[in-house]
Amino acid sequence: MNDITHYQPSQLAKLPHTEIKKLLDVALAKPVKSNPYTAQITRSNPSAFLFLVDQSGSMEADINYNGRTMTKAEAVAQIVNEQLDTMLARCQRSEGIRDYFDVSLIGYGGDSSENANILWEGTLEEREFVKISELATNYIEEIEIEDEKIIRGVSRKTIRKVKTWLNPIANYKTPMKSALELAADLLERWIVCHDSSDCFPPVVFNITDGVATDAENDDELLQSAERIKQLHTNDGNVLLINIHISEDCAASILFPSKSKELPDDYYAVLLYNMSSEMPKTVNKEIADLKNCDPKATFIGMAVNADTTSLVQMLNIGTSMSMNQAQN
Repeated sequence: MNDITHYQPSQLAKLPHTEIKKLLDVALAKPVKSNPYTAQITRSNPSAFLFLVDQSGSMEADINYNGRTMTKAEAVAQIVNEQLDTMLARCQRSEGIRDYFDVSLIGYGGDSSENANILWEGTLEEREFVKISELATNYIEEIEIEDEKIIRGVSRKTIRKVKTWLNPIANYKTPMKSALELAADLLERWIVCHDSSDCFPPVVFNITDGVATDAENDDELLQSAERIKQLHTNDGNVLLINIHISEDCAASILFPSKSKELPDDYYAVLLYNMSSEMPKTVNKEIADLKNCDPKATFIGMAVNADTTSLVQMLNIGTSMSMNQAQN
């Protein structure tokens, strides 16, 4: 069967690995167009987001988010939940929620020092990708968050409700390589299922506070990252954005243009080499954030990022796809 655009995930799951590999080779043989990252995202032609979340024991350390002290695990869970909630709202139309995106949550650490796992719970458990509309009714709980704003010198507090799909966990070591490999497996099947004429490529966010513990050397981790970055649709390569968070954000670096901007730290250089070059379509947003030349080339990574920087990275990373969603 040559027309692989009609495969559904349930059908693909029944095929042997060798057959899926053949189908993937066919999909990847198609060249990337000359003006990538411009495809319009529609319900019949969606894109995807994958969130890889470090849940190792070091995520138990405290960090500040919105003026409150909490663990890194709690802050990251809240920020990812808020991103999903915002994405859900952005896909809301008068007739309902339009399925512009598929979403996957992958955790590493948490339940195992060796293997990453998919984090959906409840009715979504054991799912790989979830359609954005399914998030609306299949959440763990809805929590109230208090925000404080200073308006004309007066403090004003407001309460908002946010649905949650990701729980904070901090256990074991940091099997980041396993998470990257699992993400690559999911992406390969997704690309086979969405080998359409014009498909905006998926975006992968890897949020971590430490070094991988399941790779024997840096080359193994680089190869796992490269496996993701080499995947593509006709509209461009899959984007891998690595975000290192830290409670010590004195040397925070976001979207560096050159490796010489990085601190003298081998891990920062490793993340830099693992990460994708950002599309020119978000150059202005990044340049405004960094107050720099918008003609520069930016790499999708951050080192020593605080929670504010994490939110900024996710906002820009998701805006590429959101801006291409059909109105």
